[in-house]
Amino acid sequence: MLGASASLTGAQARAVVAALAAARPGPVPDNPQACTAGPEESPVWLHLHYQDRSQQTLRVRFGGCQARWVAGSTGVSQVTVALLQAAIGPLHSGFGFEADLPRR
Repeated sequence: MLGASASLTGAQARAVVAALAAARPGPVPDNPQACTAGPEESPVWLHLHYQDRSQQTLRVRFGGCQARWVAGSTGVSQVTVALLQAAIGPLHSGFGFEADLPRR
């Protein structure tokens, strides 16, 4: 497993928070027709530190075809392409799967 770490501030941090706020509640619906062989889990952990010194840890699960979500202290929401681009894009590592994930 490859690990990466980065600190996002300013506009980059606001993009992650905006993508989270725009995401629908609940997980992305499963799509068994899109299942392919290979690793199913693509986890991302985000540790958000706000100006008021509060913190939130999010676990993002996206991958082939099922159980795709973002879990945090406020509940579960859909993982979206916009969220992945905002959170992973600054790492310049890309992400290999987006298929039927919601765009926003």
